[in-house]
Amino acid sequence: LSSLWCSFVLRGIITEGEFVNTNMCAYWRTSHEMEAPFIADNSRVRKAGLTLVSMEMKYTACAFRTRWLREGGDPRQHAKQFVNMCRSWSNHAFHAGLSDRRSDVEKAAILDAFYQEYEDEVAEAPEMHGQDFASWLLHIRKDC
Repeated sequence: LSSLWCSFVLRGIITEGEFVNTNMCAYWRTSHEMEAPFIADNSRVRKAGLTLVSMEMKYTACAFRTRWLREGGDPRQHAKQFVNMCRSWSNHAFHAGLSDRRSDVEKAAILDAFYQEYEDEVAEAPEMHGQDFASWLLHIRKDC
């Protein structure tokens, strides 16, 4: 999404400031960062009597891409479903980052064009688009 949004700057559809305002901050912790509070002697976690029993990372492949690779189908329909999923979690950030000088109608038009272009990209190469994710599962015990 970022490269497509950046192309909107290069084409003069949005400003560089709007691009910066719509970047979403995300950080994924490493396994060492996850276990650190349970190891450090002076951590509030240890002082609270919490012990890390086990830790496991679970990988989840993108259900949309998995289905596409397994079953194929209509690439346009697949793209529409996939992009709708992406829009459900990202639309608010893009909308909020657009300038307050823009009307809601103008913001909606920009976002509709953005997601339509992304849908077109996905339809051209469905196998190249997906959102896999990893989740850390921590089993923690509270000492009495």
